[in-house]
Amino acid sequence: MTKRRLGVATSVILLIALFFYLAGYKLDAVSAARANSFLPMGYYFNNDDSIKTIGGVLYSDDKGRVATVISVLLSDQKISFLEIGPDGNRIRKKAELNTPITFSWDKSFPWNDFNAKALNEDGKVLYEYRYAKSNYIRHEDLKWYPI
Repeated sequence: MTKRRLGVATSVILLIALFFYLAGYKLDAVSAARANSFLPMGYYFNNDDSIKTIGGVLYSDDKGRVATVISVLLSDQKISFLEIGPDGNRIRKKAELNTPITFSWDKSFPWNDFNAKALNEDGKVLYEYRYAKSNYIRHEDLKWYPI
């Protein structure tokens, strides 16, 4: 009798899991982000942006280790280079379309010191990473803006 109950319970669990999977509920990062109301909808998935920040971290620990990392995804063919970092620690990388481009430093500095710019082949700035120019600052407004 115990084996039969175990078999029935297993079947019920599998059917429930199948139902949720077919209904669009999956255990992945995107589903987790959508399930949390504190993340604005469309913040990381604003598909009409030509250049997106897809991740970043300012890291420090109690042992004195520090790091800054930012990753960007491009879809604008006019962009030839990205330059990010404060004066003296600036990194320039060649643009690659639809491929994450990651910048990292063994120093910690705030986002407003990134001075991030996307440039064309002639060195003209096409985009800059900043908040919208307004009196009201929202987290989702920190992104790449065309110049």
